[in-house]
Amino acid sequence: LTTLAEAFREAAGEPECWEFQSAAPGAIEFCERQLEKQVATLRAMRTARLEMEAEYDEAVHDDMLARFTWESADAEELSAMPAVLVMDSAEVLAEQSLTTFGRLLRSGMPMQILLTCPRFYSGDLAFLAVSHHEAFVMQASMACPEHLKEGLLDMTHTLRPAVAIVATEDPALFHESQCFPLFVYDPDAGEDGIERVKLHRPASVPEGTTAVHVA
Repeated sequence: LTTLAEAFREAAGEPECWEFQSAAPGAIEFCERQLEKQVATLRAMRTARLEMEAEYDEAVHDDMLARFTWESADAEELSAMPAVLVMDSAEVLAEQSLTTFGRLLRSGMPMQILLTCPRFYSGDLAFLAVSHHEAFVMQASMACPEHLKEGLLDMTHTLRPAVAIVATEDPALFHESQCFPLFVYDPDAGEDGIERVKLHRPASVPEGTTAVHVA
């Protein structure tokens, strides 16, 4: 009861998300601390449910609860924790923070990374992120709001490190021509690369046309 009461008090003062810049130190460590706090709360909630149903058995459940970690929780349980969001410009990150970018993608924790590019961006940050294989990756554009909205919604549901690279000022011509291919790479969507990649096909591109290959 003490753990749950403290969790309620802290939750009342928490923001909707915790924001960091990509170059700022401590985002991964902060996420680890938040997950540890969430685990303590979830253990207390599971114990309380067992007690309420008169099913708690110390010999059976204590070891199980001791082994419970955030990886054992489901998406609904972890959704109560404000997202840890890293925001920056794709150009700045490419020039200054690629090492940090790699650490974020390899962290294994449910961290959200949002990178904006104010104009058509010719870098390969999205493909670099895909090369890690275990991160959720989206490349999107404000000029294609339906794809952007759908991808961001899927991104919030993943418990993996996730990155969205969003072009904010490019004309529709760029994604229509697929010079800036719009796609989502979701490791949970299948066993191989073909199943994991969902390429957005502009209406002007005939069905069956292959515009980009993600290894």
